Amino acid sequence: MHVSIVLIRFEDLFWVHQRRDDKRVYPGLWGIGIGGKVENGEFPLQAAVRELQEESGLATPIHEILTFHWDAPECRYTGHVFETWAPSLNALIPCEREFADFSWLNQLGIEQKRMSGQLCPDTAHFWNLFLTTDASSR
Repeated sequence: MHVSIVLIRFEDLFWVHQRRDDKRVYPGLWGIGIGGKVENGEFPLQAAVRELQEESGLATPIHEILTFHWDAPECRYTGHVFETWAPSLNALIPCEREFADFSWLNQLGIEQKRMSGQLCPDTAHFWNLFLTTDASSR
């Protein structure tokens, strides 16, 4: 299975969300950005654009920054991580059926969530990859 994830940024902030308690995988934990499954016949970029629009209301340009593999008992997939920049802090219209809560955090705030065990494990994995990716490639 393939999943597209879009990191949404504004200046030095990242949009984060708390998963609803009724989610099958990682309920109540926090993720960075938005995303979802790549549907049959879709390319990861198409899925990222669709998920961005459905879950945030944004239609901003995106570009892929990394790919990773996640293999855990609760889920296995190849993740395609994209990045976009929000025009303002109020530009998003989060999909209420997807998220229990949401916020904008800087890297320190995300690290605090990671260190306290509040980040989804797969999110913590790709966050570490993101931090070690050459910034000039973004």
